[in-house]
Amino acid sequence: MVLCVARRLVIPCCAADGKSVLLFQRPIFRLVAQGHAWVAIFFILSGFVNALKPVKLARSGDVETALFNLAVSSFRRSFRLALPAAAATVISWALCQFGAYELARHSDAFWLYTNTPAPSMSWGTAIEDLVNGLRATWTFEATNPYDQPQWALIYLLQGSMMVFTALLITVNLTPFYRTATLTLFSLWSYDLSYKLRD
Repeated sequence: MVLCVARRLVIPCCAADGKSVLLFQRPIFRLVAQGHAWVAIFFILSGFVNALKPVKLARSGDVETALFNLAVSSFRRSFRLALPAAAATVISWALCQFGAYELARHSDAFWLYTNTPAPSMSWGTAIEDLVNGLRATWTFEATNPYDQPQWALIYLLQGSMMVFTALLITVNLTPFYRTATLTLFSLWSYDLSYKLRD
């Protein structure tokens, strides 16, 4: 919404005159105008919610149930992310192929005209574009042309699988050793994003 209506808030350094800084361009207030910070907050809350029940069960001594819940949750998590994303991509692809996005492609709103895909030249190409769009959601360097906000899903899946793996490793430990191990994992993964080049 910010990119469509208030593009001047996204410019990182100054206001339109090039000298003064707008209120929402200042470091803390800028979080309101940018989506990446909200995605990070969602990741943190999602990891907390994913870890809550297994840690509670492990603390109560019910390790078997905690391991079972971790296995079921990690299996469900993949489908809970992949199936709705695939459905949204297929619906958006179909709308695009039937010309529902043509008005948006000719809009003067920046986000709309730069991110709205054109219909494919033939149905064979359209099917190929759909497969590429579905694949692009789950790769680091590609963008799904039919639903750009899905860029975050691969990071969400990666982060939740890291949480499940860390819990799987530490579920049998006492709270002190679990905290120490998770602290070491955090320090080790501090530059993991750089190592993965994502």
